[in-house]
Order: sequence, then C-alpha cells, then structure tokens
Amino acid sequence: MVGLWLMLPEHLDPDTKQPVCFTTATSARTATHAAVELLGLAAEILTPQPGEILVMADLEHFSAELFDHVRRDTPYELLVPMKNQPPLRKQLAAVPPEAFTRRMLRACGNTTRTCPTA
Repeated sequence: MVGLWLMLPEHLDPDTKQPVCFTTATSARTATHAAVELLGLAAEILTPQPGEILVMADLEHFSAELFDHVRRDTPYELLVPMKNQPPLRKQLAAVPPEAFTRRMLRACGNTTRTCPTA
C-alpha cells in the first residue's frame, strides 16, 4: 500500500506537526478516488467553512473528476500543479495579470487563477 497525503495548510496536529488524517492508495483504486475519501474524512474532522482551507495536491491528483468533486461537494479550494506543456504555456501567457488573485500560503506568496469552464 502507498500512503496518500494531502496537506491542509494551518491544520496540522499542534503536538506532532503531522497531518490530521491520511488514507492509503492501492492498485485497486485511483489517486483521485483515494483523495475524495481523504477530503471527506478531513471535512468530518475539521468541519471547515467554504474557502477556509486550500488543499494542495501532487500532479497525480490532477483530474477533472477531483476538481468537479471539490467544486460541487466540498468547502475546499484545490491547488494542483499542471503539466508544463507548450499548449498550457501558450494559454497562460495570454492571461492578463489582473486575472490573477494573490494568496498567501504561510510565509510564501502564491498566485492562483480561476479558469472559466467550457
């Protein structure tokens, strides 16, 4: 079994500094399905308000299914890297700077953008 961890910023156990929950992934299910389970478990533990928690995930979690689930069924915001490919670079180069929203992630600055859905 492989451990799957999604870090919830500002929601680490204060004593151990470890994530408050985790789940495992097996070859019998995808990283997306494990992430959906983990997000539900975290919501039961943390009872977050909409927009209160930014979930950061690895590239293996980049899927339309996960984004749809988070948007439709959770109070979270989701940040997942995208593959750095020429079509993406071209699309991002065309986005005007004012379309971005600056957000703070701990001591580091990060910029995110909401892309319209087709």
